[in-house]
Amino acid sequence: TTAFSSGTNEIAIALLSQGVSVAGVPLLQPPETMLKLAAHMRQRGIEIISIGRGASLAELETMFSLLNVDAAALTAVDVTQWLKDRGTHRVAVKHLEIAESKVVRSIRELYSAGRESLGKELQRAHDKGTIDVGAISELAGTMLDLVTRSDVPIATLLALRGRDDYTFLHSMNVSLLASSQASTLGLDDAQVRAIGLAALTHDIGKTMVPDAVLFKTTALSTSEAAMLANHTNEGARTLLRTHGGTGREAIVAHEHHMPYTDEPHIASQIVAIADAFDTIRSLRPFSDRTSLRAALRFMLRDMRYRLNPYLLQRFCLMCGMFQPGDDVTLTTGERARVVANNVELGSKPIVEVIDTAMGRAPMGTVADLARPQLGHVRIQSEHVLAFETLSARDVDAAG
Repeated sequence: TTAFSSGTNEIAIALLSQGVSVAGVPLLQPPETMLKLAAHMRQRGIEIISIGRGASLAELETMFSLLNVDAAALTAVDVTQWLKDRGTHRVAVKHLEIAESKVVRSIRELYSAGRESLGKELQRAHDKGTIDVGAISELAGTMLDLVTRSDVPIATLLALRGRDDYTFLHSMNVSLLASSQASTLGLDDAQVRAIGLAALTHDIGKTMVPDAVLFKTTALSTSEAAMLANHTNEGARTLLRTHGGTGREAIVAHEHHMPYTDEPHIASQIVAIADAFDTIRSLRPFSDRTSLRAALRFMLRDMRYRLNPYLLQRFCLMCGMFQPGDDVTLTTGERARVVANNVELGSKPIVEVIDTAMGRAPMGTVADLARPQLGHVRIQSEHVLAFETLSARDVDAAG
């Protein structure tokens, strides 16, 4: 019941490489019962359980009975039909099924295959100063398929990223995030794929940076910091020597740490936001939606000098910074509930006052926080200790 108070019509429980996510948020320390559920899902090849609004207790019990069926016996069973035959219509099993190609692969398989192909190209870049764009372009196409042709919600896709082997998987995570935002902006498939490809190769210049510098845990010296910062130039040089791309890859590699005020390419600005977000959630893993909001607020407050504010607001909206039903406290003292999101402003939803507290607005007052005359009214920031010691410089250095 609490999960559905946010106004969503579906809650997805999804397997991660380690642990599970609920409603698109990874559980970093899941309770024992959730670990057992994940084990049953993994044994039976069930990747996502979708629970729709209005699901009955009987339907949930049917799903749990499915999880007790012998794993070997399930291999010959159409699980979706099995549930429907027993009157279960609001609880379903999902896979990452790409509608056009009808290919069903688990996210773990996708990340494993992607890590292998991307790893080969990173090694090729290190050894020969060039890459095979075709191999990476195929991976970018897979990311595009996940974003545009899968029935899995974006919030769940954002949680279904790898958590190990950061060197390779960071680029895949950034590609998924950048492709998702490009898609929500209404760009066509060719443009989304081109941005996804550029995101996969944005850090290729780091193959020229010694591991001792890349993975140093203490402060970098002046010369080491300069060497790391030069990865954008090295990446552009490598990609300019590579045939088969669109040319956009070299631009993004060169510009993805450039302030938006210097007017980098729109693809570079999209990738820069995805790059920063994935770096932050690697440095400070999210445990709930409160810390997700805190991370996005950190970007809005501390990285506004570099990230395009309009695109960042759209990114916040895509990530579900606020959802209908969220209880919030306004800086004016009133407690309010989110009624709806603004189409382009993820951090400024429409709210209804539910408790006047120390404020003056009467209960039931509906306010659109995006209106200019309400510019002084904001939602109070959540106090999340994990972000207190994080700086924009830390994010730039790690990303």
